[in-house]
Amino acid sequence: MFVPPGQGNAAHTHEVEEVFFILDGKVKVFFEDGAGRREETVLGRWDCVSAPAGVIHGFENVGLEPAYLQVMLGRARPDLMSYCGSGPPGPARRPPRPGPRVIARCPVAGLGRERDRRRRAARSTCGATASRWNAEAR
Repeated sequence: MFVPPGQGNAAHTHEVEEVFFILDGKVKVFFEDGAGRREETVLGRWDCVSAPAGVIHGFENVGLEPAYLQVMLGRARPDLMSYCGSGPPGPARRPPRPGPRVIARCPVAGLGRERDRRRRAARSTCGATASRWNAEAR
C-alpha cells in the first residue's frame, strides 16, 4: 500500500485481525480501547504490528517521504491445512494449479516454461549418463 506523507486512515475495526508490515517510511499506528484510551507508536522500515479482531486501530504516515506497507487481513474462520490424501474420508483434495498467465509471469520463482525445459534437459542428461555408467559397469 502506498501512503503519501501526512495521509493514513481513520480509526476503524474489523471482525478479523489485520497485520501491518512497514516496507519503507515512518508510520504512526494507534490502538484504542472501548473507553477511548489510545496507545500509539511510530514504526519504521521492517517493523510489523498486528491489530486483533475487534480492536479500534489506524495509521498515519508521519515521515517526509511516501510510506509503503504490506497489509494483511485474516479470515473469520481460518482454513485448516491438510495434505493430499489425508484428512476426512473422501476424495483427495489437491491445491489448485496456477494458470498459464501465472506460470508465464513467474520464471524467476521456478514456475515457468524455462524450469520445465531445464528439468527435461537435466532428466535426459542424467538418464544418458546413468545408462552409460550402467553399461560400463557390466
